[in-house]
Amino acid sequence: MSERLYRLPTAWGGFLAGFTDMGLSRLEFPRVRGRANGVPLLRASSEPAASKLIASLRRYIAGGSGKFELPLDLSRGTAFQRRVWRALMRVPRGRTVTYENLARMAGSPRAARAAGSACGANPVAVVVPCHRAVASDGIGGFGAGLRWKRRLLELEGAAECGPERSRSRKGGGR
Repeated sequence: MSERLYRLPTAWGGFLAGFTDMGLSRLEFPRVRGRANGVPLLRASSEPAASKLIASLRRYIAGGSGKFELPLDLSRGTAFQRRVWRALMRVPRGRTVTYENLARMAGSPRAARAAGSACGANPVAVVVPCHRAVASDGIGGFGAGLRWKRRLLELEGAAECGPERSRSRKGGGR
């Protein structure tokens, strides 16, 4: 299935969005200048789910809802990766989960490292909130870099590290 790529400008820079006939298949953080040269701008009329992605991502970046209700094409992932990605979508905004507990949520309690690898292979960052998965002793890794992970966790008011921690924006705990 062919993927159609688009530039998606935001207050954080230009994301790269990919769509297949099944839905959103890629969402990459702004990173490399010139990487999207020649890639068309994503418009509401570009793809059936484009207007939902544009509105949801901009609302999220502005500190609003973290809900992304649009069709996803996660078919490039393995069955295990897709289970991990579905489990990540159940972790509430402002909360984190350890890789170990994420593996349990995905039905493979002994696969913490594999759960971390699945997070790294997530093709639709932010929409599938892999930034909410952390190591038991710290923040863990992030494919787009720890600067982005910290930025997302801070935006959501989540604790940076530790098992299933949260904090409200007003400084309170669980």
